[in-house]
Amino acid sequence: MGYDIVCYGEIVIDDYGRRKVLAGAPLNAASVAATLGMRTAIVSAVNENDLEKISNLVITRNITPILQSNELPTGKAKVKLDPNGVPSFALESESAFDKIRERELGNIDTEFLLFGSLGLRGMISRRTINNWLERKNIDGFFDMNLRSGFADQTAFAEAIKKVRYVKSNESEQEIYEKLDRRYNFKDKTVFVTLGEMGAQVIGKNPLYSGAPEVVAKDTTGCGDTFCACIIYGLLNEWNMETTLDFAVKVSSAQARFHGAFSQGFSQWLAETVKRMKLTRKDCGI
Repeated sequence: MGYDIVCYGEIVIDDYGRRKVLAGAPLNAASVAATLGMRTAIVSAVNENDLEKISNLVITRNITPILQSNELPTGKAKVKLDPNGVPSFALESESAFDKIRERELGNIDTEFLLFGSLGLRGMISRRTINNWLERKNIDGFFDMNLRSGFADQTAFAEAIKKVRYVKSNESEQEIYEKLDRRYNFKDKTVFVTLGEMGAQVIGKNPLYSGAPEVVAKDTTGCGDTFCACIIYGLLNEWNMETTLDFAVKVSSAQARFHGAFSQGFSQWLAETVKRMKLTRKDCGI
């Protein structure tokens, strides 16, 4: 079976203190992609005792779980929100997703392969994703969603060389530009999210899209939603202006809800998809 998008990397249990949520950037993005109607899979690894339960939860989101198991604990992150709803994450140093093994993946056919910095944290997982990108004719999409405790810029550079698309926020963009000066990346389309100001495309044909005004409760996962929406537009061959506007509007709307892919946002997105005329010419949101 071929997929429109495969999301690679961490599955994490986000701990907000009073509640725990199955999340991680690849799962957040996959959840949005599946709701938009894309054929979606996630590649990750969890503790052997959690495999069946987490696989079943992933399936309820209409995502194909391509999950491995090992002896390491399933990823966990303590999440704190600042007064503006911006999260900070404290991740455990070694987790199951750090050991995604290439030999267990088989032959996976996909149009887009989305991954982030944590997919590069463990040497085994890093080797797997780099080999995959080298071996397959895939549009790679790297999200520089940096997390504390991992900032291997050499690993980032090696991944960026192999992809076509990169997404960063304002602070991450400084790192990208530093690496670009050193490694001279070629033929990259770079999306930069600007928080409440919207987002922009940097490259030969720069673009800017302003964000609608919303009361943000929690921005967790907004960047993941942005990536999924960008890929949706690219897959449907929308022009870049329409694609960027769509991604900004949907990711801004998510900030009105608590959690990365909450029930409230999930319902809003599903209802919005029903209302929209999702054609190659008009996203109609």
